[in-house]
Amino acid sequence: MLRCTLSDTFFDALSVVPQLPKLLELVGLGYSAWFTYRYLLFKVRSTSRRPCAVADWVTYPACAD
Repeated sequence: MLRCTLSDTFFDALSVVPQLPKLLELVGLGYSAWFTYRYLLFKVRSTSRRPCAVADWVTYPACAD
């Protein structure tokens, strides 16, 4: 309970600084856009993350582990 009160007080103090809330909003939007671009929009083309089928160990040695 004390932790919530302290963090609420801290963030209320941060919101008083004139440009900080807008800056933090831009940082959050930028991070969200980067995350979406990096992990959600494009399929990973790495062979290390390729799912292994039943007989793949013959043609794809990494699946033999």
